[in-house]
Amino acid sequence: MQISLRACTCLASLIAATSLSTVEAMAAKMTGDPAATCSDLIHPTDNVVRIDSASMIAPTPLAVAERGPTPAARVAPANPEFCKVLGRIAPSDPNAPRSNSR
Repeated sequence: MQISLRACTCLASLIAATSLSTVEAMAAKMTGDPAATCSDLIHPTDNVVRIDSASMIAPTPLAVAERGPTPAARVAPANPEFCKVLGRIAPSDPNAPRSNSR
């Protein structure tokens, strides 16, 4: 049984399109309210991982300045809305410094 190249291409396109819509639907169900999820990260804990702050950062658009010291310095990339988390991890050795993260 021979399958033409066009049939294989159509089948692959159909599978890809179906998969993408399913992934997007699953992501939409799992996200919930990003601001509530972000604010829920801060709570006292006895764990070695501590979250000091979590705040929603507004999205920024792509910006291109007219002049800059280098061509790359002229471009400020766009950023989506995100949850900025500042925290720390306590070391297992009491003499070691703690590890800060963001």
